[in-house]
Amino acid sequence: MLQSTVKAINKVDDIDFVIVLGDLTKDAEPWNVDRFQEVMDELNMPWYVILGTNDISPVDTQATAQEPGVTHATMISTFQGHGFNGPQHPRRTNQ
Repeated sequence: MLQSTVKAINKVDDIDFVIVLGDLTKDAEPWNVDRFQEVMDELNMPWYVILGTNDISPVDTQATAQEPGVTHATMISTFQGHGFNGPQHPRRTNQ
């Protein structure tokens, strides 16, 4: 569905950029993050994302932190240049 949307958007002449309003993935699964980026890179214009509640891992453990695309920091890193150009928030810990 995303691929057909990208193709349709590319056919419109007067679009300057695209904003995707979050929930790009289900629980920030790395393969979905990678596939989303591959499809979005087919756009003929700049695109920006706003992360949704499903775009970071529901469990931020050491094991998942090492897997690309699952933590807040790695999602920001993945989408640098697509809406995330500023400083990152420090990692939050439960105290």
